Amino acid sequence: MQKTTTAKIVGRVVFTVFTVLLVGVIAASFVPMVFGLIPCSIGTDEMEPAVNKGSYVVVKSVEFSEITVSDILLFEAPKTGERFIRRVSDIYSDEKQLVTSGDADGALDPMTTAYSCVLGKVILVVPFVGYLSLFAESLIGKAIILLVFVIWISVEIEIFRSEKRRVNPNE
Repeated sequence: MQKTTTAKIVGRVVFTVFTVLLVGVIAASFVPMVFGLIPCSIGTDEMEPAVNKGSYVVVKSVEFSEITVSDILLFEAPKTGERFIRRVSDIYSDEKQLVTSGDADGALDPMTTAYSCVLGKVILVVPFVGYLSLFAESLIGKAIILLVFVIWISVEIEIFRSEKRRVNPNE
């Protein structure tokens, strides 16, 4: 009887934690998109202290004419699709090119970045929340999520078997 009760408690706790984390990641990823915004987790420290590694940012599309010096923008590299954030240091309006830099070292980037690479302007920074998404995207994160899921299913199967034995002791 004690084993069944403990298994039920463990199963419910694992299920609840897993569900809350899953719903949180889904909400953080999709709710901004409903409003036409782009969510992104920051995995580098190149924009510290303005945007720390592990932060979650929300980005709003921006027209070239709306970009000003000191804006923090989210870019997407055209060939790799890699996303990165940088601060605008200068604007070349004629060519629609941006001179950018990272806050961590303050040095200007060696090449300008085309406006066509701009996904938008950072409008919200939430520290630490991005770590959850970055973890879930990593290999070890996926393995742990899978392990938690397998443990949860195993506990639920054991609870089902225990309940079945309790109801039908001859089976």
